[in-house]
Amino acid sequence: MTSFTLDRLQFSYEADFLPPVLEIVSASQQLPFMKTLLKEFGLKLGDILLNPQSLSRNMIAFRKWLPSGGSFDVTLGTDGLSFNYYSPASIEDAWEPVLNIINAIKQSADLNCEKQVLKFLGHCAPGDVKAKEFIAGYNIFEADMLLSKGLTYTFAGPPENAQTFLVMNESAIIPDGLFVMSETTYGPFTEDVFEPAINYLTRTVFPAFGLEILSGEQKNEPPNS
Repeated sequence: MTSFTLDRLQFSYEADFLPPVLEIVSASQQLPFMKTLLKEFGLKLGDILLNPQSLSRNMIAFRKWLPSGGSFDVTLGTDGLSFNYYSPASIEDAWEPVLNIINAIKQSADLNCEKQVLKFLGHCAPGDVKAKEFIAGYNIFEADMLLSKGLTYTFAGPPENAQTFLVMNESAIIPDGLFVMSETTYGPFTEDVFEPAINYLTRTVFPAFGLEILSGEQKNEPPNS
């Protein structure tokens, strides 16, 4: 088993709502929804950017810095949610704010998603093996103009209505380190998406490559790739 230690992580989540959650712009539900959102994240109204000209995806936007390190950005509208978390203290911490947003919406509306996408971008420090050496074991492509080799795969899963796209390459910011990007796309609304995606990567996909990603102390700078 080849081990790399996770050094920097970015997590993102996107959801397309169907039907649209029109309740969050209705006269009766918008104020209760905003109050719930402010309470869930400890925000003041001045922390939130409201854009009534773009109700579909960018009606509400805010950024939150965490005492434990890192920050996340949120944009939300009637048609969908976008969430980006830079340098969460742990992978598990990355999902909690998304649940808070979803729970806030559910207090005002029935929520169904046409599609959900979870993306992990990690830069990992090397152990005994450099990223270039690890990748070379799975990539036989050769070319004089090639600067580095990368691996790209698409897997069926974790459940039947999902697939996982995986990219592994040399890290641009950690010498000899490994860059890993996974994107898991779910079809019709599934309540439990985070744990299955993590378990699928760590228990099924990575072991198929003889790869182990160890958790490590996270840096607070946003990754560059």
